[in-house]
Amino acid sequence: MHKILLDTDFLLQCIRWKVDLFGELERLFLDSNIRICVFDRTLQELAGKKDSQLALAFTKKMDIITTGSDKPADDLLLEYGHEPNTAVATQDRALKEKLKKAGMPVITIRKQRYLVLL
Repeated sequence: MHKILLDTDFLLQCIRWKVDLFGELERLFLDSNIRICVFDRTLQELAGKKDSQLALAFTKKMDIITTGSDKPADDLLLEYGHEPNTAVATQDRALKEKLKKAGMPVITIRKQRYLVLL
């Protein structure tokens, strides 16, 4: 089973650009089950953002990872992204570079339509 950790901005961009998040993730990981996860910190970040109501509704179909941490969501993504069979979905350029340097799989949106695994 693959675990996919979603970044706040990634989730918001999927909504803005009407990307079929669940369908695209199934396409990327055809031969295995996936578990889509968000952190409790991500939910806190979403609370004050535009389009947050729809994003919060999306998260009801996802697993919530309760960390109880004060760390920013990006730090949690870097920390939890090291687990086996885990990929991080983000649009944040700086975070993508950090994840790539650490050898972690990264999922990003291309052409505002589909997802790619880097």
